[in-house]
Amino acid sequence: MVTLISQNLNEFELHLRAILGLPIPKLEVFAPSASAVILASQHSAKIVFANVAEALNVEDVDIKLFGKPDSRPYRRMGVALAKGKTTADARAKATAAANTVVIVS
Repeated sequence: MVTLISQNLNEFELHLRAILGLPIPKLEVFAPSASAVILASQHSAKIVFANVAEALNVEDVDIKLFGKPDSRPYRRMGVALAKGKTTADARAKATAAANTVVIVS
């Protein structure tokens, strides 16, 4: 998932090009990047995400919510993506953003 923020072609675009036999141009890496998972902590049939705007308020952070209809403990509900000056910086930003998003049920 980190390729969604780290480079000009993400993993999905590269997979599609490979399946269709299309050329893969030069890959450009934008910056050191990282991802952190947004996990559910309980069972719920009604998913509401809180604090998403706060998480997105950090520069070079993006949030992808998967749109799953229900949750259960440790189910991946989304991912926080971040770019940074270093990999450690990106990892810290992604982790902080993922921890900011709360799943309210």
